Amino acid sequence: HDDGVPLHSRAALKGYGWLKDKILNDEGRKQQSKLRELAVLASKFDCTLAQLAIGKF
Repeated sequence: HDDGVPLHSRAALKGYGWLKDKILNDEGRKQQSKLRELAVLASKFDCTLAQLAIGKF
């Protein structure tokens, strides 16, 4: 996420610090950046990220 971990997300729950760390580390930030790029592409094809992933658009 652009602004860190949302307050009510799973990564913000007690015991999920490992997930928060995974999202906020360098690799996690790179992955989020790639997802944002793919979201733009999906929008151009008028489909969701899931539809783009399976080629059903």
